Amino acid sequence: MAKHDVDLFVIGAGSGGVRAARIAAGHGARVMIAEEFRVGGTCVIRGCVPKKLLVYASRFADDFEDAAGFGWTVLQFLGALLVTHELRHYQTLYGTFASFIVLVWWLGLGTLLAAYAAELDVVIQRHLWPRPLRRPRPAPADQLSTTTGVSD
Repeated sequence: MAKHDVDLFVIGAGSGGVRAARIAAGHGARVMIAEEFRVGGTCVIRGCVPKKLLVYASRFADDFEDAAGFGWTVLQFLGALLVTHELRHYQTLYGTFASFIVLVWWLGLGTLLAAYAAELDVVIQRHLWPRPLRRPRPAPADQLSTTTGVSD
């Protein structure tokens, strides 16, 4: 057997390359991956994920201003207790990097709560309730026209 005899040689350790290599290895194939930079690829390291974090972070100031009208001060107190608990847990796993992880987690939670509060405000203002939890079933004629492509 040659020194580098493999069944699958993957060029690029991005999301797709790593997944292909893991699936092949799971089926018993001998796999080798070549990567120029770091495992994770452009999207994870330089592209989509970092860009999304920056976009979300740019919205925090406005979200916090909006959240003041929705009882945010009470949530801040309760959140401080929760963040302390989470930070203690993550520090044992990740060390100093845990502060960054918990900060991003906390800001994401705050943004999510502000968005829910804004949606709830719209529902209340526009009287968009009560609504059924499930959509009504379509009539038999509607089902026939969508499945066969026949229209009136």
